[in-house]
Amino acid sequence: MGKGRKNRILTFFNQKYLDNTKKNDTFATSNNDDDPVGALAYTDFFKPVPTLEGEEAERFIRTMRENEEKAKERAKRPMTKEEAEKELSFEKMFLKMAEQEMVERKNRIKKLEEIINSAS
Repeated sequence: MGKGRKNRILTFFNQKYLDNTKKNDTFATSNNDDDPVGALAYTDFFKPVPTLEGEEAERFIRTMRENEEKAKERAKRPMTKEEAEKELSFEKMFLKMAEQEMVERKNRIKKLEEIINSAS
């Protein structure tokens, strides 16, 4: 896989998933609160699905709800200096990747225009 393709995939991943993390909850909305099966991740349908039952299932659901509440509380509190520095570092990295992708895309457009103009 070429470097440009890797960057495009990373950019798509960043835009699609990382930018929307505030929208993603652990549990999906469900019409029936008694049904905790709203939170399904990617599943390989060719493999058997492990199923928790009884106390293990209750503990899992309780832990997930507690973690979800903790995540919501963390999102509400002001950002610390260390967190801001870390996020700034990531944003600079993503900006550099986006700039590189722009350069590669411009070069590709230029090459395609040359092919079109030479065929005319």
